[in-house]
Amino acid sequence: MEETDNIEFRSEKIRHIIGIVPPLLIRIGTTVITFMVIAMAVVISTIHYPITIETNGEIIASSKMMQARFFVPYKHLKLFEDPREATLVFEGSDKFLHMPITSHRKQLIHIDDKNYFEALIKLNKTYADSMQLQEHQKIEVRILISDKTIGQLLGF
Repeated sequence: MEETDNIEFRSEKIRHIIGIVPPLLIRIGTTVITFMVIAMAVVISTIHYPITIETNGEIIASSKMMQARFFVPYKHLKLFEDPREATLVFEGSDKFLHMPITSHRKQLIHIDDKNYFEALIKLNKTYADSMQLQEHQKIEVRILISDKTIGQLLGF
């Protein structure tokens, strides 16, 4: 058997087709797909995806101060090693308040076959008076855990 190099298996018609510049529709399609990929990359790198914990609580009062007390599922206890902020929405009001969580107790609290721990936010007395907050008033609490972009969550 003889060894041959550079054998052309394509006919003259095939070589002619390969040498033709693609039609306008294919070039436009390639450009559109490129812009879509670039747009997706921009969206992934700029849009934030916040991860939050939502729970309910109430206002507790003592002679010295008012506090917001709420119960967080115990599985999230490790997340509270770092300082966290919460958004409070008070019952009977459309106003909300961003406050740091001042303390939490690691003690397990068992409520309705679920485990929780208690977290507290100290409320400013002047703000509590201006909002007319009362003991046992209900609050909705949203705790921000992470505010990364979609790209960061995907590992880019």
